[in-house]
Amino acid sequence: MIFAFRKIIECESRRIGFLYLISSAVFLLVGACAALALQIDMFSTSTRFLNPELFGKVLTEHGMAMIFVVLLPLIPGTLGNLVLPAALGTRNLAMPRWNLAGWLCHSIGGVLVLVSIELGAYTSGWTMLQPPAVPVMLFGSLIAGLFLCAVSVLILALCILRTTLSTRHRNIALKQFPLFVWFFLFWALIETLVTPIRLVTLVLTLTAQNDAGSYLSLVDASGIVRYQLLFWLYAGPAVLATLLPAIGITYEVLSAQIRSKLPSRTMLVATGGGLSMLILMSWGQHLVTAAEQEKLAAVGSLFAALTAVPLLLIVTSWLGMIVRVRNVLTVPLAFVWLQLAAMVFAILTTCVKAIPALGVYLHNSYFTVAQLHLVLLGTVFTSFLAGLFHWLPVVANREYKKRFGYLVAGGFAIGNMATFLPMFLLGTQGSPKGLQDYPAQFQSLHLVSSIGATILFGSLLFGMAIAVWSYFNGTPKHAEEKLETIGGEFSYAPLAAGQIGREM
Repeated sequence: MIFAFRKIIECESRRIGFLYLISSAVFLLVGACAALALQIDMFSTSTRFLNPELFGKVLTEHGMAMIFVVLLPLIPGTLGNLVLPAALGTRNLAMPRWNLAGWLCHSIGGVLVLVSIELGAYTSGWTMLQPPAVPVMLFGSLIAGLFLCAVSVLILALCILRTTLSTRHRNIALKQFPLFVWFFLFWALIETLVTPIRLVTLVLTLTAQNDAGSYLSLVDASGIVRYQLLFWLYAGPAVLATLLPAIGITYEVLSAQIRSKLPSRTMLVATGGGLSMLILMSWGQHLVTAAEQEKLAAVGSLFAALTAVPLLLIVTSWLGMIVRVRNVLTVPLAFVWLQLAAMVFAILTTCVKAIPALGVYLHNSYFTVAQLHLVLLGTVFTSFLAGLFHWLPVVANREYKKRFGYLVAGGFAIGNMATFLPMFLLGTQGSPKGLQDYPAQFQSLHLVSSIGATILFGSLLFGMAIAVWSYFNGTPKHAEEKLETIGGEFSYAPLAAGQIGREM
């Protein structure tokens, strides 16, 4: 028993990456089921799948699970632990015990969040802008879960920071970093800066519950504005920062496909650094409807619009690399194509929302919902799938069926278009978000969106099933074959040979 405990405590990064993959898949499944339930309920105005109280509960569960529990730690926790050490020429990320503690915080915090919402701790949305109407103990369990999830992201960021910046924990020079390592580093810097704000805000929110005299009182107009400032100061940069590791993975996938190092690396690193700075400064755009925050909202909207410049440079460099690819229809590249299309659409919609008058009009509409999901699902999650299918043969030592991968990519393409394009149209027509009842003229758009969500959910389940089946039952491949087809900016030889981490 003592030996087993020591084996867990001395867990390696590769093993921790698999643990993050398993826990993230479970929480993702719960969040996706909640989203599907919402879409089924919006299918028709005449029949209801959920009663009003349950609708608010499911809406809150979907938002909190998908953003705070799944997407914030998804790429760094899984692919960061599985691949980043090999890219830096080391066996593990720094502070392995803290890294394991971060996964425990992620798992326990996620369970607390979901159970608390199921018990009715909060039912008014993931931003928590309305006061809770439950006992302090029940609301405190939700705050504790969110606190632990934020701690897990902070620990991940600190592990990546120490591994990349300390010469004791890496075996390559700073100037030799693969490009995707730089983007993971930028993500870690942003999360390290903003996550402490989240931790303080959660503690103050718990102490201010239903107390009109507290600093963050949600029953007082001034307290609500102060809460909005602190919430978006964290949530705005933290959510957008998930783009950075996703962009880095795409560069690595494309580099492997063209089988050469990336050109203009210095310019691309500078572009990533500039994008990170703009992400940090664009948080004020979410305050377009906050009282007496017009100047801050205008400045934030300006910086949000300026993010289009580095994003366009990144998209242009992707297109330049795709031109050099010999086979443009591999499974990882199928997801890169989806990410490229979603990135272009996200740039255009960001510029639209950055116009103050349009930002006020679209802020509480389905347009905002569609844009957020387009960024998170269309760019971040598709990049994660591209990296997963790219590195799966090396990490699992087995091959997956290519035709199944193409089916998943096709399902995501159809599902994304059918789900979110109607939402953009609903937003431009003034349909507010988060409401269960809607006018009859919007039913056809909701119907199409519900069908698209069903396709998207089926593709998600299929993709998860393929990954699990391939890991245990896929066709074995020799290390030389894997390296020949998967090699990118850094050598995969240690990972393929089993020198970086052991099997689960």
